[in-house]
Amino acid sequence: MRFDVEELFETASMTLHQNLDIRTTTLGVNLKDCIDSDFAAFQDKVYRRVNGYARALIEHARPLEVKYGIPIINMGSRA
Repeated sequence: MRFDVEELFETASMTLHQNLDIRTTTLGVNLKDCIDSDFAAFQDKVYRRVNGYARALIEHARPLEVKYGIPIINMGSRA
């Protein structure tokens, strides 16, 4: 994919002068194998699955913030 020089300047301008940021990242999770006849067990499986993937998403998104210099605003806990 080729980028036009004007597109690059426009993106740089948005970052420097218009506070360009990424508002959120999206996480898709397959919960099929969390099915359980015991609802409490199902809830626990879903919680563990989503929480585990969400932590991984944050770990992968932070280096992208640094690499591209564009903050990701709603990335959950920043601890």
